[in-house]
Amino acid sequence: MNPNGTFLQATKWWRESALHGLGQFGRIPNITVGSDPDWKKNGHMDRAFQVLMEWSGSQTIRNITIEKLELPNLTPILLMQVPGTIPGRVLIYGHADKQPPGKGWKTSPWEPVIEGDKFYGRGLADDGYATFAAITAIRLLQYGKPRPHPHITILIEGSEESGSVHLPAYLDKFAEEIGTPDLVICLDSGGGDYDHLWITSSLRGVVNGDLTVRVLTQDKHSGSASGIVPDCVAIACHLQDRVRNSLTGEVYPLELSTTTPPDRAREICQAAKTLGTGIFEHFPWYGSTQPDISRGLNRLLFANTWKPTMTVTGQEGTPSLSEAKNSIQAFITQRLSFRLPPTVDHNQAADVIKRILEANPPYKADVSFTVKHKAPGFNAPQLAPWLAESMNRASLNYFGAEAMAGGEGGTIPFMGMIKGSFPNAQLLATGVLGPDSNEHGPNESLRIPNAIQVTAVVADVIADFQKD
Repeated sequence: MNPNGTFLQATKWWRESALHGLGQFGRIPNITVGSDPDWKKNGHMDRAFQVLMEWSGSQTIRNITIEKLELPNLTPILLMQVPGTIPGRVLIYGHADKQPPGKGWKTSPWEPVIEGDKFYGRGLADDGYATFAAITAIRLLQYGKPRPHPHITILIEGSEESGSVHLPAYLDKFAEEIGTPDLVICLDSGGGDYDHLWITSSLRGVVNGDLTVRVLTQDKHSGSASGIVPDCVAIACHLQDRVRNSLTGEVYPLELSTTTPPDRAREICQAAKTLGTGIFEHFPWYGSTQPDISRGLNRLLFANTWKPTMTVTGQEGTPSLSEAKNSIQAFITQRLSFRLPPTVDHNQAADVIKRILEANPPYKADVSFTVKHKAPGFNAPQLAPWLAESMNRASLNYFGAEAMAGGEGGTIPFMGMIKGSFPNAQLLATGVLGPDSNEHGPNESLRIPNAIQVTAVVADVIADFQKD
């Protein structure tokens, strides 16, 4: 099938079937296990996987097998297999669990709605679309005059938004069924715009932890206690200053930094040249707020992909404004999220952060830093020549522009797991997450044309597969 025919057929199937199935999936609040400890009792995860299984089974994929696998007390995975007509194995990855809805939606997060070319709903772009794109890509391979392809395994997991905490058990238990892939395609990423096919070449690691400062056993009147009892909020801010410059954002500990490899530095410079001020203009800035661009746009992308950062993402211990009273708080707990350069050891980083934050606390306050989650980064191996050529050709065919490579500031633990489990596999991360996808935020949306483009790309890459 020629590229135009592939794109038209992909568009037809997305419009006729995939969007409807994705809409059914989007109505299910199958929130990730880390935010819904009662996920099994609630039954939403099972319902979501049932939708994916039923829709996939209805797409007339020849010789496909579909299994839902579930280990005790773990979220399930969906494993689908399509026998190959040429040697080799391809693994396509996606996930089905969703972030909590959050606030600020203009529509219900659980009632997907199409407006123009956008499909709004929690979990549609991150990462519900992946199952529908993968199955539709296989339909394209089998349609009309079938194109030769290797054995294809689709793996959809249920705990990615909680750091893929349940996935390693499945990779171990079902290693024979999953096999040893020659090429892994991860559909849980994206890029800097919607005008190019973006290949994710690196991902940052992460350490999330709770910093708790306790100075009293109960709150006390600020009139009688202030000047004598220290402010636990001020102590927490002081401790943060040990690891981060609050004005520039620079993270101090050398163990959390590394040198950016030359090939990644070139990618960053090329991406900055291509995106320009689009690097930051898509964010919903308030008033006149803007980033520091005095040292150039390259610096923003370096800071977002190959530099460590720290963000306060949550807080307990202080009352809301409506409940605030003239009291000194007994304690404060802040959730600190550290993003790490791709090649920094996340275990060592967690130990360093804990040691620095807990050492010699002011006023001998009770201070603890409890690591809640940590995951490694990912630096992709060099693409095989056939794969690089295939990606670029597909980008030209379906995006009208050459493919772009770049790092992501977030973390996909699966990629690090796969790199460790299958060191000889080619690893390709791409997807539909772009500047206004709003994954993890309100009004998450899938750009329908982009989903169709990525689907066509996946089909072509698998058709171009060459076993080394």
